[in-house]
Amino acid sequence: MENITKTFQYGGVEWLCEPWVGAGSLGIGRGENPLKFALPLLLLQISVFTIFSVSLQFFLRPFGKFAFLTQMLAGICLGPSVIGRNKQYMSTFFYTRSVYIIESFEAICFLFICYITTCQVDTRMIKRVGKLAFINGILLFLIPFVWGQFAAILISKRLGGGPAGIPPVEFHHIAIVESTMFFQVVYGVLSSLKMLNTEPGRLALASMMVHDCLSWCFFMLNIAIKLNVDLPNKNRAAFLSVLQICWFTLLLWCGRLRSSHPKTSASRHGTVRQNRVAKMIAIALPSLYYNVPLWQAILVGFIVNIQGLYDVQIYKQNLNYTKISSKSFGAMVMSATVNSTIVIVIVKKLYQTMSKRNPYKRRTVQHCRVGAPLRILTCFRNREAVRPVLDLVELSRPAIGSPLSVFAVNLEELNNHSLPLLIHHTQEISPFIVPSRRDQIVKAFHNFEKTNQETVLIECFTAVAPRKTMHEDVCAIAFDQETDIVILTLDAGIESWERLLCRNLLQNCPCSVALFIDRGRLPDFRFVPLKKLTINICAIFLGGPDDREMLAYATRLASHPSVDLHVFRLVDQNGVSPLRDMVERNHDMRVINVFRKENSKKNIIFREVRIEEAVDLLDLLRKEGDDFDLMMVGIRHEENLLMLEGLSEWSDMKELGEVGDVLISKDLELSVSVLAVQQ
Repeated sequence: MENITKTFQYGGVEWLCEPWVGAGSLGIGRGENPLKFALPLLLLQISVFTIFSVSLQFFLRPFGKFAFLTQMLAGICLGPSVIGRNKQYMSTFFYTRSVYIIESFEAICFLFICYITTCQVDTRMIKRVGKLAFINGILLFLIPFVWGQFAAILISKRLGGGPAGIPPVEFHHIAIVESTMFFQVVYGVLSSLKMLNTEPGRLALASMMVHDCLSWCFFMLNIAIKLNVDLPNKNRAAFLSVLQICWFTLLLWCGRLRSSHPKTSASRHGTVRQNRVAKMIAIALPSLYYNVPLWQAILVGFIVNIQGLYDVQIYKQNLNYTKISSKSFGAMVMSATVNSTIVIVIVKKLYQTMSKRNPYKRRTVQHCRVGAPLRILTCFRNREAVRPVLDLVELSRPAIGSPLSVFAVNLEELNNHSLPLLIHHTQEISPFIVPSRRDQIVKAFHNFEKTNQETVLIECFTAVAPRKTMHEDVCAIAFDQETDIVILTLDAGIESWERLLCRNLLQNCPCSVALFIDRGRLPDFRFVPLKKLTINICAIFLGGPDDREMLAYATRLASHPSVDLHVFRLVDQNGVSPLRDMVERNHDMRVINVFRKENSKKNIIFREVRIEEAVDLLDLLRKEGDDFDLMMVGIRHEENLLMLEGLSEWSDMKELGEVGDVLISKDLELSVSVLAVQQ
């Protein structure tokens, strides 16, 4: 084949035509240079870039995960600013043919990633956030765009015919590009920071979804109008096709480097900074108007300013179409890299600091008004836990008075990098559709509610979230619904990530928390008449706020006609409380006196048991444990108590506390179910 290379101009762009020599090489052994063929060269370029990127990430690991920063640094190192100064390297790896190959591959991959990420979008997130998402999205589109255009006009007038000779229209293009944003970038960062399921994360993602839909429809419409005005006869079809794309997008949404002159460089950065300030204002003002906490509004403002590879791709497209110069491209890429790194650090630190401050009043069973409806949030992670959950609901429902309010949350782990979901199941399951796993769970709770309509009200949720942030949904529902206690149902084989969920709930929940370890001792109330059932419950009272909360909940359970409650109050050899804190001892005594006075019923037995050391407690639990179907304990106790000394040394699950952990340990070989409570 004759080796002919042709160069020509079309549309202001220089094109190069070379003969096709094939994608793959036969190898060096056959006398061929693999780097002259598309596939080996592409694989080598990807390998070299990956090695550089991973190496930089390894060295930057102590400072955090900065994928975008390491990718940009790897590109700079491999580009003309560093290694690219070597002409031999550039002629070998990045000659004309290789640049076309890598850019074509880059464009295809970018489209594929956009498609995959967008397919994972759950547009119901916008509905759950509410009208604030629409307002934020609209303002995120309008304010930075208008503000950027005014800034471009002022800067171009001030710069005039500057030393670099930048045309004023370039500043307008910079302002337009910088006003755009991509929720896919923010999604990736929030995922790595474990913030997808947080309130700021949801608000930012929902607002940016609305912004993306509006901005892309606007830009496509703008292109179509421009084509129609410039060439009305030849591009009428193009105009109509772009209009169809805009309309289709709306239907889908509703259904779901180098240095330059200091003066010009400062002007470019000034345009960029103006857009970032505008985005912050566009988020903060409506959020504050809708009573979003100030720190949360500021945090969302920082989140929407995060930039990534999607932004760099748009910069490059504008560079290819000569909308911006190479110097502007370099300045914008450097600005995006530095800005994104700083903003990610600010977002992480700000969220960690502010999330520890819980300004809301904690709710408890103990302080729930007598006769007021108890509000319980129960959460579980598999279908097998539904029956024990319903057993607890049955035991908790009052015989008379206000109905029990139950919020059942089915926890599912987030997989395949899809967006988190919080589904509120409000509709009846159709009998003509094969029920899914979620539908079966919801149907079980609805059936229970129908048979106990006067005493139980149930709402069902499904929370799909990463393991590390799964507790955020539970805490959010508990706060929104003003629940008195959250009960997490676990089976006997507790995994490490479930222990993490337990710890997160105990640390962050705005109400009391109970951990329920089911061992199959509670009967199935659906098949046995209540009159023929006797549920033996034991409450072990040692002292402290958690034990008082546990006793308050045990008293509620004792009102059930099938429950016999035994309360063991542990005292020392002198017959007094083992606690050294006199304030807590006085609170305990007052609670015990009220309990004994108001609960002198046949189904409630109160005993004081003298315990000197941990061995006596173990003997009591070993002797009495299997006589009961459920044992209730407090989680936290005063430190260095003699009767608990040494129990934590052979702990299996410290989240249950010393006494609760002993009850599920293999050494005692008990089969009783355990409910450990923290106030």
